[in-house]
Amino acid sequence: AAVEACVAQLGAPTILVNNACAATTGPILTLPESAIEDALQLKAWGYLRMSRLCIPHMQANGWGRIVNIAGG
Repeated sequence: AAVEACVAQLGAPTILVNNACAATTGPILTLPESAIEDALQLKAWGYLRMSRLCIPHMQANGWGRIVNIAGG
């Protein structure tokens, strides 16, 4: 829905900045598996999904950039 709204209001995206944050804290060795899975769902899969929605617009325009920002 976000990409469709962007296209409708602003035109096709040419730049996508993926920047998600999850409040996962603590040593990696003691993090619950569910916290790691939640972080991967939000960041890795979320970035991939948004990229897949924007890339066709970028290809149609003949130009585009994707910036992924990740952190601890």
